[in-house]
Amino acid sequence: MPEEDIPPHDLIRFEIEHCGTPVSIFPELKDEYAVLEVDDRYSPKVRLCSLATGRTGVMKLKKALYRYQPLEAGAILKLLSWERRPSYQYIEGKARVRHDTFDLWITDYELVV
Repeated sequence: MPEEDIPPHDLIRFEIEHCGTPVSIFPELKDEYAVLEVDDRYSPKVRLCSLATGRTGVMKLKKALYRYQPLEAGAILKLLSWERRPSYQYIEGKARVRHDTFDLWITDYELVV
């Protein structure tokens, strides 16, 4: 079957399953990301790969949002909103704001596949 006949989301899921990461990029799929890895300890962290550019990064999300709509490796999501928040570091059991670094937080998304 010619590669052009395969729907982009199916091709991305196949590449993640067999290569571990998307190889193809689709500039028309702006705001859509493939979930490569999920760490659900504490505030869940997901490693995402942009379907439009191929860039990867880590974003966090609140546990309530994660429980409402769980994510797993291989899923494709459309990022509806996100925000940048200062990161925290625990010193002697107390959370302290680190003013020099930030975390990216997903505030809303929908599963595409």
